[in-house]
Amino acid sequence: MTATEDKFDAVLTKMDAKMDALLKAKADQEVKLNSILQKLENLEVSQKKTANDVKDLKQSYGYLEEQVPEVKSDIAEKASRMELAKLEKKIDDLENNSKRNNIVIWGLREDAEKEQDSLELFLAQDFFGNHMGVKGIEVMRAHCTN
Repeated sequence: MTATEDKFDAVLTKMDAKMDALLKAKADQEVKLNSILQKLENLEVSQKKTANDVKDLKQSYGYLEEQVPEVKSDIAEKASRMELAKLEKKIDDLENNSKRNNIVIWGLREDAEKEQDSLELFLAQDFFGNHMGVKGIEVMRAHCTN
C-alpha cells in the first residue's frame, strides 16, 4: 500500500468513526424525542381527563345550585309545620287548663305534704277533708309557687 492509500484509509476510518458517532447521537436523540412525545401524550390524556372531571364538577355544581332553593323551601316548610304543631300543642294545653277549676291556697308550708305520698293526696285528704271538712274533692294537679 502506498502512503496515499494509507492516508485515504485513515480518513475513511475517521469518517466511519464520526459516522458511527453521528448515528449513535441520532439514535440517542430519537430515544429522547420518543420519550418527550410519550410524556406529551400522557399530558394530553391527563389534560383530557382533568377537563372531563371539571365538566362533571360543573354539572354537579349546577345540579346542587338547582336543589338548594328546593331544600331551603322544604326546610322552611318543615319549620313552619313544627312551629304550627308547637302552637297547636300550646293552644290545647291552654284550653285544657282553662277547663279546670283552679284554686290558689296561700300560706301552706313547703313540706306540708311530707306525711302523704304527694301534694295532691295531702290537699284532698288532709287539707280539704280533715281541715276544711269537705269530702270527695278531686285534686288533679298541685304545685307550689313562690
